[in-house]
Amino acid sequence: MQRCLIARHGTSPTDSSIRKVDIKQRLPGAINLSLADGHAELSPLDNLWNYRWHLDYVPPSVRPGR
Repeated sequence: MQRCLIARHGTSPTDSSIRKVDIKQRLPGAINLSLADGHAELSPLDNLWNYRWHLDYVPPSVRPGR
């Protein structure tokens, strides 16, 4: 995964949104993914490295940064 843009939406004011995250800890939040086979699912941010992003992609055994 070279780049991923995660738009932040919610009901809380922007002042209370997370600014910095310790990448050694579990990433907060999740996103909805629409997959090529037509289904959609909610994926925690820590799980994004487990998806097959292209034919030659090999998921790492440990999430980068951990």
